Amino acid sequence: RTGNYSVEPDVSNASYFWAAGAITGQAVKVRSISKTSLQGDLGILDLFEKMGCRVIFDQDGIAVRGDALQCITTDMGDMPDMVPTMAVVAAFAKGTTCIQNVAHLKAKECDRLGAVIQELGAMGITAHSTGEDLYIQGGQPRAAEIETYNDHRIAMSFAVAGLRAPGTRIRNPSCVEKSFPTFWEVYGSLFE
Repeated sequence: RTGNYSVEPDVSNASYFWAAGAITGQAVKVRSISKTSLQGDLGILDLFEKMGCRVIFDQDGIAVRGDALQCITTDMGDMPDMVPTMAVVAAFAKGTTCIQNVAHLKAKECDRLGAVIQELGAMGITAHSTGEDLYIQGGQPRAAEIETYNDHRIAMSFAVAGLRAPGTRIRNPSCVEKSFPTFWEVYGSLFE
């Protein structure tokens, strides 16, 4: 039937903006998402809270504001698309974050596990995997030219890191068109 329907934003894409709030200490809100959403990737908000962020549930959306980020150990086997985002946030946290049950990331649009380790390394952050788990030693990422492997999630996650590592460049930025064609325009609004 024809009619007007309200469709909430994609939580996977919202995560990049919440991650921006997590690493900058500024409250970043994504409108039209509520805590009653059925999207599984909303679980990333619980992880941000465990890392020391404040998650703010308003009537018109959800905001995240970071503070002194702390490492966590968590199983992200049921949130694979959120792993690159979490890895970038973990790069700014104190201590070593362990993301468990993520070996299946090797079979995504690219080997996301290898890509995250390689590109965090380019930013001066030590990361490695052992079996099913990914470890990220937090610190202060430095600017780097990020290879995207033609993977939209790698591009958008590492764009967030550039907020705290000025001069970071994303190769093949158009790869975001797969899931978020207007990402760079919306991301640019964070600077206004």
